[in-house]
Amino acid sequence: MFRSGLLAIGVLFCFLVSARADDVVGKVTAVDPLARTLSVKVDANETKYELTPDCKVYLKTGAGKRVAYNEVKDGLKKLRVGSTVTLSTDFQDGKDVATRIKVEALPGPPKRQ
Repeated sequence: MFRSGLLAIGVLFCFLVSARADDVVGKVTAVDPLARTLSVKVDANETKYELTPDCKVYLKTGAGKRVAYNEVKDGLKKLRVGSTVTLSTDFQDGKDVATRIKVEALPGPPKRQ
């Protein structure tokens, strides 16, 4: 009886913790590697996120069934404005913070005029 009660509490706790995480898909509008912040525009709304100390950047490679995400060393320094990203966020200390950045697409070369 006691074990089943502990198990139920543990399952409930895991559900509540995982329910706090969210994914945000948008375009990068600003990157500040020193301040560890990233601004992302989703539709018409732009939001600035602080990055956790262990936040990692992954770059999408391949297509179709061969899609993979590879970790990028010094990834925050290599992020560019205009990149399409998926941020995994978590609610910590009263605000949403980014815990993982997946770069879905890099911006193309600038258009010639």
